[in-house]
Amino acid sequence: MNECSGFEATIDLSQFGVCKPKYWEFQKEERYWVFASPMTLREIEANYTFETHKEWFRRLFDKNTTAPYEYLDMVLAEDAFDNCEIMTGPKTNDGEKIIVQDLIEKYCPSATIRESMVRING
Repeated sequence: MNECSGFEATIDLSQFGVCKPKYWEFQKEERYWVFASPMTLREIEANYTFETHKEWFRRLFDKNTTAPYEYLDMVLAEDAFDNCEIMTGPKTNDGEKIIVQDLIEKYCPSATIRESMVRING
C-alpha cells in the first residue's frame, strides 16, 4: 500500500498478480495470476460474521462449489496490443496456427507471430 489516510487508500497494482520468476525475465513477457473468491464482495459485506468467514472457507475447499460469476471482464488500454507478439507453442499443429493467424488478422493485424524454438519429442 502506497498511501493511506482516513478511509481512502492508494495501492500500486503494477506488480499485483505478477507471477513470472526473475530468471525468466529475458523472455520479456508478462504473466499474471487472477485471484477469484467463492463469494462475491456483496455477499461477504452484507453479513460479515464468523459464520460468513467459515462459509467462505467451506466453499473454497469444496470441489463442487462453482464460481459466483460466469466470466471476468478486464478493461485494457486502447494500445495494449500495439506491440503484440504471439508465440505458438511447440505442440501447436497447422490447423491451430491457421486459427491463430485468422484471429490476428481480425483482431490485431499489427501483431507478429512466431513459432517456439522448443521441440518436444513424442
